[in-house]
Amino acid sequence: MIPLLLWRKLPLQQVVIGALTAASLVVMVELYRAFQAGGVGIHLYFAGIFLILTAFSILPIWQACLYSAVLYLILVTLTLLSHGDVTYLAELALTVLLIAHLSVFGERVSAERAEARTFQLLASTDFLTALANRRAMYPQLEAAFSSDAEHRQTAILLLDIDHFKQVNDRHGHLVGDEVLQQFALVLQQGVGNQDVVSRWGGEEFLILLPNCSKREAIDRADYLLQQIRLAAMPAGLQITASCGMAHAAEVESAEAWLLCADRRLYSAKESGRDQVSSLDHCAGEAA
Repeated sequence: MIPLLLWRKLPLQQVVIGALTAASLVVMVELYRAFQAGGVGIHLYFAGIFLILTAFSILPIWQACLYSAVLYLILVTLTLLSHGDVTYLAELALTVLLIAHLSVFGERVSAERAEARTFQLLASTDFLTALANRRAMYPQLEAAFSSDAEHRQTAILLLDIDHFKQVNDRHGHLVGDEVLQQFALVLQQGVGNQDVVSRWGGEEFLILLPNCSKREAIDRADYLLQQIRLAAMPAGLQITASCGMAHAAEVESAEAWLLCADRRLYSAKESGRDQVSSLDHCAGEAA
């Protein structure tokens, strides 16, 4: 079996089913020999339990139940014909029922856990852009700010699409949604592997930049704004964005961090849009 597992051309499911089939054939041969010799030994009942356990671990429930029923009927027939001890049959029946019950219960628990994970993912994901939403981003910001307490080498970028209301008014909300999706894609392609992009709300997007100095954060914001200008947007639109950058070293709390980025985003819009703002002093926000 090990060589088959190492031979990657065969799927794992086929290998284990093949191993179960081979083991079943071996047990059938041993049962026939035992019957010819005048009785079914207890070791063959244990082999049957092992096969049933294996069947429930690798086969769908209904197939495992069918396999177990067939194997049990064979053991019953051979035991009765050889006038063997029916006590083993009763114990085997109870064992099979217990295994089947635990398998069904385990499958139900696994399904409920998978459903819970799906709901949790939906609750923390923006349905339009597939980015993390505000609910999912808050804990990450808190964790990043707390873990960076000593060195403060983390920054956030708060970006807002310029004149996005005009896009919806002139081209409709469907085009507006496509612009948001394309905008999100440009941001994802323009950040690093450790950076986290989220849709903060409406046409606002928040990016978490771990291990990033203030100068690096400004440069990366400028790069993203340039990529946004060059990006091909739906309906032939040319989109720009404004950005507020806030560094963790400037503030004393995650709330002040967000407020600083928000104020700088507003400053960038007031100064003409299509730029990143990082000039105003935010340390006072913490106080």
